[in-house]
Amino acid sequence: MQNDEECNANMLMSSVVEAYEIKGHLFSICPAFQIYSMWGKNSIINNRSGITLAELKKMLEDGGKSLNAIYGFSADEKVLTTLCTFGMDEFVDWDNGTCNFTGEYFEEILTFANEYDGGYTDEGILREIEKGDIVMSVGMISSIADYQIQSKLYQNDLTFVGYPVGSGSGTAISYRGSELAVNAQGANKDAAWEFVKYYLLNGYVDQGFPTIKTQFDEVTEAAKESIIVTSEEGTYEAERGTCFDGNIYIQVFSAEQDDIDAVRRLIDIADNKFEYNTNILNIIDEEAQSYFTGQKDLKNVAELIQNRVQLYLSENKK
Repeated sequence: MQNDEECNANMLMSSVVEAYEIKGHLFSICPAFQIYSMWGKNSIINNRSGITLAELKKMLEDGGKSLNAIYGFSADEKVLTTLCTFGMDEFVDWDNGTCNFTGEYFEEILTFANEYDGGYTDEGILREIEKGDIVMSVGMISSIADYQIQSKLYQNDLTFVGYPVGSGSGTAISYRGSELAVNAQGANKDAAWEFVKYYLLNGYVDQGFPTIKTQFDEVTEAAKESIIVTSEEGTYEAERGTCFDGNIYIQVFSAEQDDIDAVRRLIDIADNKFEYNTNILNIIDEEAQSYFTGQKDLKNVAELIQNRVQLYLSENKK
């Protein structure tokens, strides 16, 4: 890529490159990406971002809320899996094949997963937000319309605080779609690169955000345009996004520049990658169950996870 004038790293969204680089090198690429974060009422969050778990709890307590005022998690394992997937780069040094699961931050994550038992709603999230029972959500933003829907749910009092982290913004990037790389041992790397290049330049199919800067600009500009449909019933503007929330049907249409600017800021601050490592997550989930059921204490479980993950990394170090 660095020797290809038609397609090089300068053409890519910088946040995507920085999130996926290892030792300054980009080893794989995808035509699209999406954002994972936490957001909610600015009246509670007060424009803060990059907070720790302790700061998140304090923020909620100051607003008279508990962890269960966060929407989007499910049961214990799901909470733990989500938080560990988001924060895996903080626990694992992939360059050196080492890990640290015995620190205070990981213990806070285990405690969070053990304490959290809410975020569910029978009435719909819009009603729960209106009542003040839900003040934050976790999840994915993969289009301008996704942002518009969340802004509408939170009655235009929306800000992004990010997932609780030990350091950084708390907002992460994930490839969306098939991830490609060139085999360093391949017999014809030039041809392989031509295939990857074609896929990168032509593979975006209106899912997620484009990785190519110029395509990203085109997609975000297009989001401001109205989609006019003419049929036998007449002419009308079609929605760009929808959300079924209980008995309420939410629609969003053409975006405002403020919507696009907000999404751009969110992408710019993303400083981590959201990527599953099934083997490590299985180890964490297996050992954490003994803490959730009260069979082992917090530190003992953290040490067991540390030992097992370090063994896995050592056996699979390249």
